[in-house]
Amino acid sequence: MRATRATNIALVLSSIAVAIGITAAAGEAVVRYRERTRETVPASMPFLFYRHERLRHALVRDREYYRWAHVNAAGFRGRHVELAKPDGALRVMVVGGSTVFDSTVDGDDQAWPARLEHHLGCLLPSRKVEVINAGVPGYVMLDNLIRLQSELYEYKPDVLVLYQAHNDLLAALHRIHESYRGLRTPREVESVAPWTQWLREHSLLYNKLALKAKVLQRAATAKTASQESSPQTYTESIEAGAARHEKDLRSFLLIAQGFGIRVVVPQTVHIGSDDPKAVDSEIAWMWQNAVGAPLEHILFGYRRYEEVTRQLTAALNVPYLPLHDTGLESKEWYADGDPVHFNDEGADRMASWIARKLTEQRIIEREAQDNGDPNASACPAS
Repeated sequence: MRATRATNIALVLSSIAVAIGITAAAGEAVVRYRERTRETVPASMPFLFYRHERLRHALVRDREYYRWAHVNAAGFRGRHVELAKPDGALRVMVVGGSTVFDSTVDGDDQAWPARLEHHLGCLLPSRKVEVINAGVPGYVMLDNLIRLQSELYEYKPDVLVLYQAHNDLLAALHRIHESYRGLRTPREVESVAPWTQWLREHSLLYNKLALKAKVLQRAATAKTASQESSPQTYTESIEAGAARHEKDLRSFLLIAQGFGIRVVVPQTVHIGSDDPKAVDSEIAWMWQNAVGAPLEHILFGYRRYEEVTRQLTAALNVPYLPLHDTGLESKEWYADGDPVHFNDEGADRMASWIARKLTEQRIIEREAQDNGDPNASACPAS
């Protein structure tokens, strides 16, 4: 009798396990089919990342995420890049986070570093131009400082364009309630079970669900922080974040100079005005949904980060490219519901302006044009 009951229980459990397995397999197939056939850029590309021994994560080399993005064998987005610069070529490297990787554009060729190569090629028709997209989603200044010392310097770029501040400010706003005092293991790396690691590497369904849960958790945490934090708390966190950003930026610039690499720092652009009173309700909601902090503190943070960046670049004689005159504050240049990531048109506009300013400031020497207009672009309208 007991043996029969045990057998029945085993059969029931086996049936449940089989049903769960079939459901999971079907869900996996559906998610993969949607990712392969969808018409809009996916919100995440999980198979492009792996856990790195020194950095939190890095891009898997020689990996393609369906048709949306490709990481080459060197770990950069786009086509293959040799370590040695081609003879006579102008090599530009663009470094930053997801706003350099350009997570929201429709393919590698639409990312603004790729479009920068196009526009510089038009301005320098008799010279080979190579632009390397060294952006990695989620990276802050410290991550890129580590990369500069460990791998990026080897590519010996003629010009390095550093576009980095969004993630640093976001990290500062999310650190409001963090405290490591009294902890014996601050910032301890999470433990990952073997099956969890396998799911991260092989299951798109798991990654999508895990990301959704993480977004919901972050939104709940941000809402609580917004309700409980005083204006002074936000100000203190932003000031501390700006100080960290200034320290890491200073180290990056000095080390790059030590390697003989010329760095250019463009202004960090975003949707809407820097004045909270001039931001309409739709854009205010967009910021709240994306960051989860009060708008006035977000925009104050951008102003502070820009201020410390301007002061530091001036002190170190590093070219700073203001982008106030580009029109890139308009929502038409950004992905739907996103205040910082470009759509295809915004990426092209960003690239066009960066190319123009690099030549106007003679950071890159422009060749004489037949029309004699130093501000005109030889590129056809796109």
